[in-house]
Amino acid sequence: MALSAFLIAGALLARPWLDEKDGNWVARLNRVPLSLYLWHVSAIPIAVAILYPLGYPQHPIGSTEWWLWRPVWLLTLACVLTAIVAAVARFETHPDAVTPQLAPDRRRRPLAIIGVALVAISLLGFGVTGFNRPLADTGEGLLGFTLNPALNTTHLIIGLAVLFAVLAVGSGALTSVAGGGATLLVIGLAGMQGGFNQLGSNIPTATLDVAIGAMLMLASVPLPAQEPSQR
Repeated sequence: MALSAFLIAGALLARPWLDEKDGNWVARLNRVPLSLYLWHVSAIPIAVAILYPLGYPQHPIGSTEWWLWRPVWLLTLACVLTAIVAAVARFETHPDAVTPQLAPDRRRRPLAIIGVALVAISLLGFGVTGFNRPLADTGEGLLGFTLNPALNTTHLIIGLAVLFAVLAVGSGALTSVAGGGATLLVIGLAGMQGGFNQLGSNIPTATLDVAIGAMLMLASVPLPAQEPSQR
């Protein structure tokens, strides 16, 4: 709360200096608030991984040198964050000129729901398992399900493939949906029989994979061609 009050007060103090001309860059920042929020902490380990091996000064915390280098360090992090936002902002802002005009298809909505669900499951799973022991026989528990990083990665890849298929439901896209469904069916059926221990799944997880795989397989069946209406 104290930090929030400090930041709000700083913004109000700076307001008189933000005229209409300066408001242009404020408007640009307002287009990427989510990117800034989600990635501003990630800039720190990325900067450390790049700069520390190159000999960036590492003074004792709290020393005079450490405080003198704080502005340089903050400026460095700002540069790293700027580069990250430049790379990811396209996923937050979608100009109308490039918004795809999708043809009507009854499968788009259910496929989008399944794709989002798979991606959400994978991200929740990574939040529990992290990236350690990717092929652990005994997965980490999540709401009665068990999984490991390898299974999380599988769900993520299939979920993203399904979401990309939503943008262009056709023969090629439906093939990727069918492949993802078949993969989940095989993983789920094997998991129910005690196989694929390297994915760390239990019976509930295997059952969920079978259900989602079956839905993807059904959604990948080509729809019959519609006859043109006669007037």
